[in-house]
Amino acid sequence: MTSPTTVKERLPAVDALRGLAILMITGFHLGRLPTEPLPFVGPILAAAISGVALFFTVSGFCLYLLVAQGKTLPPPGEFYRRRLARIVPPYYVAVLLWLPLWAITPSNHEGWAHWPRNLLAHLTFTHTFSTATMYTINGVLWFMGPLILLYLGFPLLARVSPFFLLGGALLVRAPIEFLVSPALHTVTRSALVQAAPFAAGMAAARLYVRGNGREWWSLLLGLGLAQVVLAPLVPGYAAVPGIHLVRTLGWGCLVLGAMWCPWPGPAPLRWLGRISYSVFLYNYLVYWIPRWLFPSLAVGSGLWWLLTPASLFAAALLLYFLFERPVWLPLVRRRLSPAPASSPFSP
Repeated sequence: MTSPTTVKERLPAVDALRGLAILMITGFHLGRLPTEPLPFVGPILAAAISGVALFFTVSGFCLYLLVAQGKTLPPPGEFYRRRLARIVPPYYVAVLLWLPLWAITPSNHEGWAHWPRNLLAHLTFTHTFSTATMYTINGVLWFMGPLILLYLGFPLLARVSPFFLLGGALLVRAPIEFLVSPALHTVTRSALVQAAPFAAGMAAARLYVRGNGREWWSLLLGLGLAQVVLAPLVPGYAAVPGIHLVRTLGWGCLVLGAMWCPWPGPAPLRWLGRISYSVFLYNYLVYWIPRWLFPSLAVGSGLWWLLTPASLFAAALLLYFLFERPVWLPLVRRRLSPAPASSPFSP
């Protein structure tokens, strides 16, 4: 059996998985902006939206890992304080920064109309409850709605067997896969649907601690990576009815295989994973900045492909060091201090 991972360890494979997920999401948003489809690259970028499911799987794995090791969760109030203190302040900063930018974005025809409603919905994480607010301010922030709901429910979810939870989540998702239009995002991107990859991550954490089957890490990694490459390479693969149920299990295999793999992953991916949350928060809308600075810049030109990722990573690094890291470091120092009988939960 694998030796239990202590709270003092950093998990390089988790950083690499986060880096892969944010790279996929960033590529998907980049691929949506050029006016002309990109040859060869276009299908790859279009399929990269599945990086969102990988993010949910990694989140479920990280949250449940200490529980799987037999650690005791802190009281709900302390758990929420630690978790929300890590992710909410940078998110609020992003919302407040992007609100005025959203108002002047060329694709937003409403301007400042309804900004109090949009702002309140985002600050209360209820923006995914309505199509009127779901993609306002910055469309990628829809992710935060179901994520916060899963965090809020985690103290209860952690009391249930992750395998039972995964089975239940797949049973809930199955009729949605077959009966609900994918365009109905208030349902297909709700916490009910995203609970499936989240539970797959929890189940992977349980199996990781048990260590049974560790010798199959290469097969698990291959099954997981297949979900990354099949969608862009096989036309219509991602549209097969019910395929997301299979892909959910694939993301769990990817996380488990990566954790058991002797190689922690490429260093650039691990580095990207450390700033992935900031990169996520400033995704998509930041791609308009080069066009504001250089109005004659053609979308999809070579200079555009150079400046847009550079704008994103520059903004993400700046906000990471100004807001996310200053909030995160005190939590880490407190976590690494001598622990009381009830171990603090890792941020």
